[in-house]
Amino acid sequence: MTGLAIGAALGFTQHKRSRSIDPNTGASFKIWRESFNEGEREHTVWKPIAEGDTRKARRWCRKLLRCAREMEVKTRSERQAVSPKARNGMLGGAIGLDVLEYLLLEAVRYSSGKLEPAVATIAAALGYSYSATHRALSLLREAGFIRWIRRTRPTGSREGPQIEQIPNAYELLVPAEATAIVKAYTEGTMERDAHANWYSWLKTLVYTAPKPARLSAKSSLEQALARLGSSLERESSTRREC
Repeated sequence: MTGLAIGAALGFTQHKRSRSIDPNTGASFKIWRESFNEGEREHTVWKPIAEGDTRKARRWCRKLLRCAREMEVKTRSERQAVSPKARNGMLGGAIGLDVLEYLLLEAVRYSSGKLEPAVATIAAALGYSYSATHRALSLLREAGFIRWIRRTRPTGSREGPQIEQIPNAYELLVPAEATAIVKAYTEGTMERDAHANWYSWLKTLVYTAPKPARLSAKSSLEQALARLGSSLERESSTRREC
């Protein structure tokens, strides 16, 4: 999937890791290919969120997180229709949502968009392993919620490696299919069409895709979606009355 930056669409290319050789000692050390020096490319991924207004930015981020949860529910249902034993959707379940929430509400600086937590820092903050956290970040990137650039920093050492790998610089994105609803939520307009289209997108599988034989006529997912629809309708009605 692709993601759209706030106000711009940006691409991303994966790069492989390689070994560099220290010219002084002949020792090898690992650096990701096409990593950029610190301070060289951050301006391409760090942009103020909601013009730096913390209150508006947090509201925007909460709505984006809500969309992520709904996407996880939908894609998990799609996978369970094919394989009843599937446990997670496209974001990897709770860990993917927890990592996204940490990035959106804890780690990012809204005034500048600066976002550079180390994977180990995220893992420690949330209580997950390094590998599980790294996997969650990769799934978020594949889903279009984030992208990153790899970075290096000169060590200043004359005897050891001349550069070292440092934490990535991350950018928060909005998946293309979620753009309209996030905009509607954030601006407080809650257009009826956007609302209807989003809810319809969520429940498509439940009412049209073949269900595993073991599911009841009124599954827990259907009940959850029904409650979500009622909640959204009440919110929409309240906003129109105001």
